[in-house]
Amino acid sequence: MGRKSNGIDTIFNTRPTIKEYITLNGSKKESIDFVIKEHLNSNMILRINSFNLKPKKVDLWDLRWSDLIEIREAISEKNISRVIEVIYQVKESKFIELDVFNCFAVYKWINEQLDEISKIEIQELGSDISIEEKEAGIEMLNDFGYTVSLRGLIKVFNTNKEDVLSKPYYEIFKELCLTKTLNEIQKNHIENARRKNKTNS
Repeated sequence: MGRKSNGIDTIFNTRPTIKEYITLNGSKKESIDFVIKEHLNSNMILRINSFNLKPKKVDLWDLRWSDLIEIREAISEKNISRVIEVIYQVKESKFIELDVFNCFAVYKWINEQLDEISKIEIQELGSDISIEEKEAGIEMLNDFGYTVSLRGLIKVFNTNKEDVLSKPYYEIFKELCLTKTLNEIQKNHIENARRKNKTNS
């Protein structure tokens, strides 16, 4: 146990840059990957030489919707450099100079924040698809991603695409929750009217 701990401490002390890390292979890379996966605590402070950078928004709900979309796409493409650039405004030329452990600790913090947002989205915006909706082909809309919501929100905010995408995500989320609630009320109203008609006929 003590030997393992000493080994981890030694790896932490070496602190390679991203540029050095991507050239590594063999046991040294495996050891660093193990530490990144199993022993890093999340951290929102990004260090560049002697400078400490905070994210442009500490609460990712405050990010522009376009930024959140871009971050999620970059994460799905495993483009860590782009994620760091969007949130910390660090260009790729500086990204490769970052301390690998600090960079991945920051990346872990970002993913934890996004996971929390996703959980709330599923809780508040997720809903079961009815048989009628399925038969009507509602699942075909999945191919269009965020653009389905964007189209509706352009009408709601009575503005253009760029303006909607530049709004903080918490505003977008609030509006999506309201739209969902209004749709549910409308569905309930139609269903109640249908039942009433059946009873009266």
